[in-house]
Amino acid sequence: MDNELIKSFYDHRNQEQAKKMSAYMKDNFAYLGIQKPLRGELQKEFFKKAKNNQKVNWDLIYMLWNLPEREFQYLAVDYLLALKDSLQKSDLDRVKRLIINKS
Repeated sequence: MDNELIKSFYDHRNQEQAKKMSAYMKDNFAYLGIQKPLRGELQKEFFKKAKNNQKVNWDLIYMLWNLPEREFQYLAVDYLLALKDSLQKSDLDRVKRLIINKS
């Protein structure tokens, strides 16, 4: 499912918007040009299934975090927020790793 979601993000890229978004962030990050409302629609079904699983998939989070486009870091954060009730105290070091890397 995560590969389908990643492909869906790439399929919905908007080069013109991506340039604007990147410029706004002083060209520190690459973007696909997908704004939040569309991102929300694209990830909705994925989050429904993820909530049913009730377990944070850290491999998925790290994979998303390592993709070059910023929307994937946003997706990883949204995923964590969707599963916040499933986070454990032991996950704190993992969250810290994300904060330090591509903050």
